[in-house]
Amino acid sequence: MARLYAPFVPTPEAVTHAMLSAAGCGTADTVVDLGCGDARLLLSALSPPYSCKAAVGVDLDEALLAQARATADGLGLSPRLKLVHAELLDYVSSAGVLPVQSTADEAEEQEKEEQEKVADNGIDTAAGTIRTALDPLSEATIISCFLSPQAMEDLRPCLALPRPGCRLVALDFPVPGVHPNGCKSLMGMDIYMYDLGEGLVYDDQQTPQS
Repeated sequence: MARLYAPFVPTPEAVTHAMLSAAGCGTADTVVDLGCGDARLLLSALSPPYSCKAAVGVDLDEALLAQARATADGLGLSPRLKLVHAELLDYVSSAGVLPVQSTADEAEEQEKEEQEKVADNGIDTAAGTIRTALDPLSEATIISCFLSPQAMEDLRPCLALPRPGCRLVALDFPVPGVHPNGCKSLMGMDIYMYDLGEGLVYDDQQTPQS
């Protein structure tokens, strides 16, 4: 059975703009919104003053996606917007984000198998994953989400991967066990910012402050 991680709760426009500003959204960015709803954040990202290069929204609610398509068509933004009807875990797992094998030999064997499917594979043992060129988040420079605590927990292994140049902005619910690079509040909502360049830093990896 498909898993609905969070009911649709419309994000106030001011908060949407604050999230995009916090992520430093601009013309060179590709924004991926996990649980995009009616794609309001993506539509804002595609429009001035941000005018991002491309946007991808993933959601399980077909009615909201249809509404988003209609709005994008009316605004002339459809050519730069991709909407995906999928469960979030299915979407991120289609990346080929797989557990690393227990030994180096097994990991090497797994890598060779993946190389038969795609040309650009790599092993990231620090993050405990094997990433492939099929990673649907590989083009993202900004990942946004407004999801339940359980969803953030389940998505954490994928979000933890090193993604050079990529930023994560999460609304109200942070990535559990991970220290954000910044946090701000607006209209009673909390915005958490993370730099994914070297992967997420777990709280127990923090250097104690002197």
